[in-house]
Amino acid sequence: MNLYYEDIEDFPLYNWRKIQEKNLFKFVRRDVKEGTAKEDKEYWVKIQDSFLAEFGLTKEYERIIELQIDIAILECDLVINDTLFLQNKIRHLNAELEELRNRGVDNDMDDTIHYVETWRKIEINEKTTTVRKFFKLLRTYKKESDERKKAK
Repeated sequence: MNLYYEDIEDFPLYNWRKIQEKNLFKFVRRDVKEGTAKEDKEYWVKIQDSFLAEFGLTKEYERIIELQIDIAILECDLVINDTLFLQNKIRHLNAELEELRNRGVDNDMDDTIHYVETWRKIEINEKTTTVRKFFKLLRTYKKESDERKKAK
């Protein structure tokens, strides 16, 4: 048996949170006492790849990438042509970028789990629920919520 989880199919939500919230990469291991830091990061990349293959990027994350590209281009332009307009535009985009990054912190995973539990009338055990199962539930919840909003 492999010492590491390799994809979201059997990766526990509890471990996902430990990595996402505290950068504790040792939680990609099936037994946190065995393995190396180098392998931890390699397997974390595999797990993230499997997540992205199934669920893709969120609209917010796509916007963050777009803002980073726009800022980099404007900073290059600023080197060539140092104008107040470019400085202000960069400042404005950096503020929007910071707001998007901070918004992720406010969206608490505990609240998200609670909403899904309430909606499905089930209790989610983070140690036994896989990342794949939880995010499929969340995707269905969002879809139904959007449909209800449209119906109003």
